[in-house]
Amino acid sequence: MATISELLNQKIVKQLGGSTSPKYIDENGTENNSGMEIDVLKLKRALVEQAEAIRKESDDNILGDIFVEIEPETETNNSSKLMYQHPDVGGIEVIVDIDQLIPDMSDELIEKVVNLIKDMADTNNQKKSLDAYVALKNLGNSDTLNVLYIIFRKSVLFDFSHYTRDLLVTLVANLCAYNLKGRALLKGILNQSTVEKHVELALRSAGQIRAKEVLPEIFSIAKNEEKNHLIIICLEAIVNIRDTEAAIQFLPIISNLPDGNNRLIGQAIKVAKHFEVFEDSFIEHVYNELIQCKKRYLRPIYSEGLKSFGVRAIPILAEFMKSSDDHFHIRQCSKIIGGIKSPIASEQLRKLLVDLPHSQAEIIEGLAHTKDVENLPYLLECLQKTSRPHVKRTCIKAIADFGDISYAPALKKYLVDPETELEVIYALFRLGEKDADELFFDKMLNGTPHEQNRLENFTSLLPSKNLIQVAKKALMLPDMDSMILLSALLKPNVLPKQVGPLLNELLNREPKSTTPVRTSIYRIIGKFVGSEKELLGMDVLVKALRTEEPSVKKELENIISAVRSKGESGGIEKYKD
Repeated sequence: MATISELLNQKIVKQLGGSTSPKYIDENGTENNSGMEIDVLKLKRALVEQAEAIRKESDDNILGDIFVEIEPETETNNSSKLMYQHPDVGGIEVIVDIDQLIPDMSDELIEKVVNLIKDMADTNNQKKSLDAYVALKNLGNSDTLNVLYIIFRKSVLFDFSHYTRDLLVTLVANLCAYNLKGRALLKGILNQSTVEKHVELALRSAGQIRAKEVLPEIFSIAKNEEKNHLIIICLEAIVNIRDTEAAIQFLPIISNLPDGNNRLIGQAIKVAKHFEVFEDSFIEHVYNELIQCKKRYLRPIYSEGLKSFGVRAIPILAEFMKSSDDHFHIRQCSKIIGGIKSPIASEQLRKLLVDLPHSQAEIIEGLAHTKDVENLPYLLECLQKTSRPHVKRTCIKAIADFGDISYAPALKKYLVDPETELEVIYALFRLGEKDADELFFDKMLNGTPHEQNRLENFTSLLPSKNLIQVAKKALMLPDMDSMILLSALLKPNVLPKQVGPLLNELLNREPKSTTPVRTSIYRIIGKFVGSEKELLGMDVLVKALRTEEPSVKKELENIISAVRSKGESGGIEKYKD
């Protein structure tokens, strides 16, 4: 069955006589094919003609539908008069009904429009939604402003986490694209409206039609710390408008995103993956934000943004590496180049491995990010030739990252070197070498505190199969040893779903696990609950809150409170299927 976006695009393409529409980006990083193809010359002609007509009406003292001589009063005491600026028409003073959005239409026609909007908002009938969309678009073409008034008033009917939101946004964008009063209405709503759904709808629609004239309003909304969940929608609009200078100015605002809201950060990362729509000059600015960023949780936004440029970014980042003696900067550039995962990236990093001999460890990390098996012989050669322990350790971890079992014999001889022993144990365990799991768990459970800490940190690098092994091992061990492995399982940013039932089994085993073990399990559950990475649901924590002993209840209250604070107002939910 075709998706709503595919059906919608088919409808639009048919109406436009077979022309295709560009993609626009939403906060989930989804490319939607129902974006507006704006004809610049057509837009200029339309706006100039409409502006001349409006000015003539004003000169003749004829009242227009939203242009009057005396500014009307509003219930919120907002000014309904604003100066609409557009480079093609200059400035026009307009009065926009922001507060009431009252259409000048017959009751019968209003009822017809409202019923169509209800049909379009129906999440259970795609055909009905599409047919209503087409009917509303036709009505709006003949009476744009009044239909827009009703659409905004009735936007409350739409589930903004549902695919029907695309229909709503595309409808408003279509009606406003070549209509001066419609574009003025979007600017007015962004300028003054206190209704969040109206603001969100106007932001998304303005992005679709690439309305650069609303950039000041976008910046004003994004800087409002009380509405930081709208930053993502503002960023989405900037990406869709595709104004590089505006994007450069917007970068510092990203730092206002709060820590702990994984959903917002995830949405920002997905939108950043489309930064390639901007000019190459944007690359240096994103890179500077990355290396100056002191908030670790924001760095993936910038790094994914850089990787989105693909091979366009490689020579620029390579020059940054050559001109820097800062190992942190070189490591960041190297990892981003590697993350582009192109043969050109591999070739460039191999060249830099020779050109920058004092930065080999950092460049090897970049080669590991390529996941390119063609780089494995170079890594092995580097391991065998270097005398520097740090470079050896980095080579071993890189080979383990994307090598296979055939590399195990070459790594084993480094087991006798205390400088590389732990890396080799990790590598052999990851590669699946026979008996390597016994070696790994023995060192994890019985090694020195330093060795245990190192291997615990390596756990965050393990693939799913090994993480499941760790969880299964924890289930088999006495509580004191289980605690060590549970502590390690708190390190990764994602755990395979299969770990959830194993944790639940450990939580409910007989005899009952000790308080520290149960507390550690609750912490792991809380780290991922409510996200796409969820292992066990919130119900497990809530049930435990009712039955656990007082010392554990206090920890549970903290975990649940942290989870709920992350889930509070923070961007639009993921689309429902």
